[in-house]
Amino acid sequence: MNRISTAQLAARLCVTPGTVRTWRLKGGGPAYIRVGKNRVVYRESDIEEWERARSFVNTAQEATVR
Repeated sequence: MNRISTAQLAARLCVTPGTVRTWRLKGGGPAYIRVGKNRVVYRESDIEEWERARSFVNTAQEATVR
């Protein structure tokens, strides 16, 4: 089971680590695992599932999900 850090996830998605933290606080990001008081990791499988749920072929398809 591969796990990546908040910084690695941010780099993968071309967003800032702060954006990933905001998703974690407000919801909307991939599932995470807290492994310590100040440490969070993400499973590759959870990230891929989250990405698949946000993949669209056109804007009309995206509008039907919202």
